[in-house]
Amino acid sequence: MIYKILSYLAIIAIGYLLKSLKFLDETEGRAFSKIVIYITLPAVIIQAVTSVKLTPALFSLTAFGILTTLTLMIAGFLIFRRSNIARGTKGSLILTFNGLNLGLFAYPFAQLLWGGKGLAYMSIFDMGNGLMIYTVGYAIAILFSADAFSTKEIAKKVSTFPPLLAVFAAIILNLSLPSMPDILSEFLGIFSGANAFLSLLTIGVFLNFERLKVEFKNMAKAISLKYLIGAALGVTFYFLLRIFEPSNALMADVVLLSALMPAPLLTLLYSIDKKLDPELAGGTVTTTVVVSSIFLLIFGGSI
Repeated sequence: MIYKILSYLAIIAIGYLLKSLKFLDETEGRAFSKIVIYITLPAVIIQAVTSVKLTPALFSLTAFGILTTLTLMIAGFLIFRRSNIARGTKGSLILTFNGLNLGLFAYPFAQLLWGGKGLAYMSIFDMGNGLMIYTVGYAIAILFSADAFSTKEIAKKVSTFPPLLAVFAAIILNLSLPSMPDILSEFLGIFSGANAFLSLLTIGVFLNFERLKVEFKNMAKAISLKYLIGAALGVTFYFLLRIFEPSNALMADVVLLSALMPAPLLTLLYSIDKKLDPELAGGTVTTTVVVSSIFLLIFGGSI
């Protein structure tokens, strides 16, 4: 497990080094982010959702995913909405609470810890998490951007956002086909295989330690509160599942661990796309990856 974590951090470091050596700059970083949003991330979503059998009972995990992410978003908005800082910086700080990085970061560890069943449970939880990230999270990014606020325009952008369309497409495929056709699975695999590398490299390109020093206090506040609230939600839902689903401890374990995962990469990608504060967003995403890695090591050692 530790080697997987170190490999993720190494790719971030490579991105930062390439930027420092001027082989890459933020222009390439923005191009990488668009490739992730429009191509590789939708491929990952379709593969993840179509790989699990959807049943009514398991949709309780989706509900917990929605509740966890929506509560985090509301908390972040209430905490920072009146902060006396630049509008773009405020938006990126609120986006620190923009859900949980499961598909990119946590899936490999879920499979390592619990096998295919644990990964399937996390994927179903992630459907709710992702739905909030691709709708409410994107709307928050638009709200704090320089774009003129328009409810109609926000609704249009959210409803045509590629990752959200991928969720709906994946559900339709899951319910209408007995299994994913091999040719489609192979085709999607080409793109999804590049997602982790491009995403982590983008984080490295946008890391700016000088910028982080300036906003350290606000960043530390956002990250600390994200984990405190996430832990409270995870523990609450853990005990609820142990009470109402006593025969399925795995579901409770998955929800608890999921609530302690990092800020999603889309915290950075939204900040890039809407010209908020990508340097700050890159710092918060990287820091939460390190913090959540510690939780994974503790959790993995306890089971």
